[in-house]
Amino acid sequence: MIPALNNFTMPQGINNYTQQDFKPETSYIDKPENPISDSFLGNSMIGNICLSAEYSDKSSYNNPVISVTMKSNDILEKIDININSVNPENATSIEMFAFCKYTESKLPDSPMFFAAWEKLTQFQEIAEKNNMFEPAYNTTDCKNIKKDWDSMVNNVNNILMKEGDYNQLITGKKLEGIFSGDIGKCSTKYQVCGMKIHYDKEEIVEDIGIWNLPGHIDLMFSSTREIVCIDQNSSVILWSLSLSEEEADLSRSFFSLPETEIYKPYVADINFWKSYFDGSLDLNRLDEFNKIVEDKNQNNSFNENCPDEVKHAWDTAEELSGFNPFGIFADGKIEYFSEYLKQMLINFLLGTDTNVLGNTKEQAYEFAQTAINSIEKNNYNSYYTEIKNNEKEFWKIFLANL
Repeated sequence: MIPALNNFTMPQGINNYTQQDFKPETSYIDKPENPISDSFLGNSMIGNICLSAEYSDKSSYNNPVISVTMKSNDILEKIDININSVNPENATSIEMFAFCKYTESKLPDSPMFFAAWEKLTQFQEIAEKNNMFEPAYNTTDCKNIKKDWDSMVNNVNNILMKEGDYNQLITGKKLEGIFSGDIGKCSTKYQVCGMKIHYDKEEIVEDIGIWNLPGHIDLMFSSTREIVCIDQNSSVILWSLSLSEEEADLSRSFFSLPETEIYKPYVADINFWKSYFDGSLDLNRLDEFNKIVEDKNQNNSFNENCPDEVKHAWDTAEELSGFNPFGIFADGKIEYFSEYLKQMLINFLLGTDTNVLGNTKEQAYEFAQTAINSIEKNNYNSYYTEIKNNEKEFWKIFLANL
């Protein structure tokens, strides 16, 4: 049974959850800091400047040092970068090159290998096109001009969010993980939540799953072990949930359940997943509730036990507002959860009477006022705002006619 049922809000009542600080437990095997056979870390280009990175002789386990060699116009220069001193919020291009190549060396060998520097330069190009970042054009700038790479990635992530480019957004999330020291977000052991990974010659074909939900909401299941709820209309994150490795496995197994579509009215709520992961949610009971509600909707029998004056107030409010608060159904299936259905579900899971309007005018009045208060105190995504206003108007007319 879902804990704290009074706080169990349905998709139309999603609170503006703030994005959490993602600090999941991670584990990975540190590679040797400077083995002779594995000292070379990689190379790249910045304009006409050739870069290469390798472990320095000064490098140690606790104090990694990367030697970066720059070649421009036949001039060679080698610079040692102390990785522990690199701050992505204030770093030169050379420092970030060393930082990324060092991070790549820490990742396990797998199809999930993440080319951090190449991804970072792609984000830099997007930022440049949007006049949000100034590139380094010569060796002097690469060595001396420090920039806020962390803010640059965050700004590009906002652009990608607005464009709906969730695949690139996952890259940005991985870069954020690297900047925060959470290398585990890029390792192969944390694969896609909710979707299978398809391999093609040891390269990832798909490392993200998107579930389109009623109410213009997307759920993104990512290879960074997160579930992210996104408002399609305004392209903002409504809430994010960072998963443990076990929860990520449960998330994948959820999609092996028969007819997962029947849970669409619920899964946009963060509490659904929390209850699912801690084992307190009885999906069989939820299935049973769905069938009862869908049957009541088809037979218009949801308020048959109410007094006649309550039924009359309901019919009048429905006629004047043009709104039926029992819910919105698509092909007979629940799509929108009203305050009425929300309370029905709570009562059903508690094993109490699902006739939420009660058997007296006073009980109906009390519920209507509670529904209005609930609507007014919660925040809703852009799609549901108008629906909730219509629902509130219904209850006001309902009260006036009681």
